[in-house]
Amino acid sequence: MPPSSAFQDDASVNESWLAAGTLFAGGATVITATVMIFMSMPQSCRTEDGGGVRVEIRPAASPAAAMVSARFVF
Repeated sequence: MPPSSAFQDDASVNESWLAAGTLFAGGATVITATVMIFMSMPQSCRTEDGGGVRVEIRPAASPAAAMVSARFVF
C-alpha cells in the first residue's frame, strides 16, 4: 500500500523546517566565528619608558679592520 499524499505533504514540510533550521544554525555559526576572529586580533600596546636603558657605542680599529660595537644595557 503506497503512502498517502497527506503523509508525503507532512514529510516535505518537516524537511523544509529542518533545512531552514540548519541554514539558520550555520549562519549564526559563521557570524559568531567572524566576530570572534576580529575580537582576537593582536593589538599594539605602548608602555611607559622605565628609564635606565643605555646604548653604548664603541669604535674599534686595527691595521686589518675597523668596526663599531653597540651594546644595550638595561
